[in-house]
Amino acid sequence: MELIVLIIGCALLIGLFLRKKGDNTMDTLGKGCGCMFWFIFIIVCLIVLYILFMNGTLNEWTNGYINNPNL
Repeated sequence: MELIVLIIGCALLIGLFLRKKGDNTMDTLGKGCGCMFWFIFIIVCLIVLYILFMNGTLNEWTNGYINNPNL
C-alpha cells in the first residue's frame, strides 16, 4: 500500500514540472506516470543491452562487428 502511495506521489511531483496552466490533477498524474514509465523503460533497455554485451551474446548476433568494425 505504501509503495502505491509513493509511486503516485512521485508521479504527481514529476507531473507538476510538466503540467500546463489549467491542467487538473488527473492530467498532472497522467503526465507524471507517462514520464516515469518511459524513464523506467529506457533504463531497463539499457540494462538488458549491457547484460547482452557483457555476456558476448550481442557480439555473436552482430558477427563480431561490435569488437572489430573493420570486418
